[in-house]
Amino acid sequence: MNINVLENLAKLSFTEEERAEAEIQMSSYIESFRKLEEFDTSEAEALVQVTTLKNVLREDIAVKNISREVLLSNAPQHDIGHFQVPKTIE
Repeated sequence: MNINVLENLAKLSFTEEERAEAEIQMSSYIESFRKLEEFDTSEAEALVQVTTLKNVLREDIAVKNISREVLLSNAPQHDIGHFQVPKTIE
């Protein structure tokens, strides 16, 4: 497992010691998944839901609790009724 690729994709920065430890851990994870491939699941029925629960979520109802002005008063930066955040994608 090439940790440098994952490190770059995740925008992480490891020390050499951390990189070595991460390689050991990732190899262990991959080996665990390889062991799962050994099981014959050809006759297993696919599960859509693993519990018997149906819809446990509340109904989504919009309720106006706090005014926009109050919310924006806590924002470090805001403009014309919107939060201003730093650019994250170049």
